[in-house]
Amino acid sequence: MKRSGLLWVCMVLGTSLFAQRNLFSSDWNETALEKTITQNWQPFPEYKSRADWDALPANIRENILHDAEALLGKPYDFLPLSEYMAFVRDGNRNRFEKIYFGRRSQLLQVLMAECVEGKGRFTDDILNGIWALCEESSWCLPAHIGQPKGVPDPAKPMVDLFAAETAALLAFTDYLFGSELIRSSPLLEKRLRDEVHIRVLNPFLEKDDYFWMGLQGQTVNNWNPWILSNIFTSALLLDDNRERQIRTVAKAMRCLDGFTNSYSPDGGCDEGPSYWGRAGGSLFDCIETLYSASSGKINFYDNPLIKNIGQFIYKAFIHDPWYINFADAPAQIQPDAYLIYHFGRRIRDPLMSSFGSQLNSGETFSVSHRIQSINRSLYHLFGYNEIIAAPKSWPYLRDAWLPDIQVIAARSASETARGLFLAAKGGHNQESHNHNDVGNFVVYFNGQPVLIDAGVGSYTAKTFSAERYTIWSMQSQYHNLPTVNGFMQEPGRRFAADNPLYFSDEQLVRFSLGLTACYPADAAIEKWERTFEFERGNKITLTDSFNLKEIKGVTSWNFLTCLKPRITKEGTITLSANGTYKTDRDMLFLYPAGDLDAKIEEVIIRPEDGYIWKANLYRVVITPKSMKTHGAYQFIFR
Repeated sequence: MKRSGLLWVCMVLGTSLFAQRNLFSSDWNETALEKTITQNWQPFPEYKSRADWDALPANIRENILHDAEALLGKPYDFLPLSEYMAFVRDGNRNRFEKIYFGRRSQLLQVLMAECVEGKGRFTDDILNGIWALCEESSWCLPAHIGQPKGVPDPAKPMVDLFAAETAALLAFTDYLFGSELIRSSPLLEKRLRDEVHIRVLNPFLEKDDYFWMGLQGQTVNNWNPWILSNIFTSALLLDDNRERQIRTVAKAMRCLDGFTNSYSPDGGCDEGPSYWGRAGGSLFDCIETLYSASSGKINFYDNPLIKNIGQFIYKAFIHDPWYINFADAPAQIQPDAYLIYHFGRRIRDPLMSSFGSQLNSGETFSVSHRIQSINRSLYHLFGYNEIIAAPKSWPYLRDAWLPDIQVIAARSASETARGLFLAAKGGHNQESHNHNDVGNFVVYFNGQPVLIDAGVGSYTAKTFSAERYTIWSMQSQYHNLPTVNGFMQEPGRRFAADNPLYFSDEQLVRFSLGLTACYPADAAIEKWERTFEFERGNKITLTDSFNLKEIKGVTSWNFLTCLKPRITKEGTITLSANGTYKTDRDMLFLYPAGDLDAKIEEVIIRPEDGYIWKANLYRVVITPKSMKTHGAYQFIFR
């Protein structure tokens, strides 16, 4: 058969970091920054610029006021020590975080309401919010503080994600409302500035050993750009000492190099699309702040890596609200529409900007998100008319191939969710927010899930501890993977795929990779190769070929689905709508009846566990009737 438009790629990940690009610090030392960064950065209209606030769309202003009026005069919730200590006592972090984030959301909402109305009705609520946050013993979450009894020490401030977020919230509060704040209480305004310096800006300059800085060779993740985006903001808005301000910006740029130096050139986020918003998305926050504070002179938007990092979010898109969700990512997310739109505009990618505009369609502007950076709210607010009027479309790519993180995505045809969709991954088992899932895959039909990755539940003390892989959804046996001689995949960088090969044209997608090294030596695998063949619009065939050194335990193939599976006859499993997850046609799952047996297990999903799935899941377990040391089995989905 004649093939056109084909692509073969072979990629083996090394153990070292990618090329040391030093994208940010190589051309921007303190001298250059001092000449380029404005001394009076004004990213948005201040409270006193009434004409700008009054010109916002009337319906948006009304929505902001409507939400905030329920908070008018409402005391900020008490944040008890017992809930702070709960993380150490029982591993629960949700109760504390609900109060903690609620206090910050409340301040953000009344601040925005006062800015759009301008009548002073919410002034006391703003002052109370500033006071409440300044009186907290720590701005760090209990899960991040590292104190053995769970009691924060105010004398030893630590800069974590939400200490930095709090600093930026207070910095913008002072920037927007500072004239009124000084008039109402100059000592409170001074307290705000002092607390931001004591808790965040001073420790940032004084310490080099925070892991997220990456200054001592540490591998960094989304913490790096997320925290740094707030460091940039806080220093540029609050620090009146010019020399110290520039030192802070320069150090933050050196730290940001640690993120991009270790990022895969293909722009793939191995933490998944839900974390992209705080990985690639927070990187955008950083470079947009630098761009804005330099009147466009500090500009990284033409860099290929920055473009690739931005474009990952639409390469992971399946069909709203479903996204490819390997690692800790949930399968359903609601990404920040204006962030995507704004990023797409900056890198001149109309597909990305129209995707952001499409995501924004029908949304009512809100500032009450659980974890919502204030700068993102302001960009969205003042860019609302632009995004509403912008072209809109869904990014239904026919194919995506990310060779560095070894992820493929393919659908029956471009520009539509109709038909089959396949995503599969290679990589290794020491990715950020890792699950033991090398070789895992998901299948969707007409934009709805069929074979799934369960994702992650609510974070607890166990999630990021030595007990992480006792959690069922992080084990390979609860992914679409084999268990070999009774052994699951194990965590670690050496448990990695080998020799991934990828091919795509108009009719066929083929992806193969070796899984031999993904299992411990006790699994006695001599060779295990997994191959996917996707005949577009027809079927997906999975072939596992293997050579085992010996048979010493049960080998089984595991498949996870949200649909209702029924063994309709030997060799055929029918996957049907179950009342919660629907498909307009049954899916057939075929396996070699003469060689294999199948059984179905129900996986209980409790609301309190925090998974996005609203009904129980099902695991199909297929085992050989008589296991051989070598052979090949095919599984077909159509």
